[in-house]
Amino acid sequence: MLAEAGASEEDDWALVWTLEDLQSERVRSERAGWFGTVEREVFALDPFSGRGADTGATATERAIVLPTRPYQVLAEKRPPGFESVRKFVVGRDGRVMSVR
Repeated sequence: MLAEAGASEEDDWALVWTLEDLQSERVRSERAGWFGTVEREVFALDPFSGRGADTGATATERAIVLPTRPYQVLAEKRPPGFESVRKFVVGRDGRVMSVR
């Protein structure tokens, strides 16, 4: 991808991160032992994300920061999953733009 972008060594980088959010749905009391009870927290997992049960997160958001040229190549190729990633592009002047 970097070869296609004609990127220089300065543009040979990317920063990627994943933000996982875990939210409590409810707390329930359960019996523990002969006379005691304990509270169990039930967390909300998103059944429609397809990964909630796998990651243990209520919601997952991915983001990437990368230089302009590599971003342009990725935007043209549109690899699977790239549309759902929040993108930040660093221009030659050092300004960072949020791209959806």
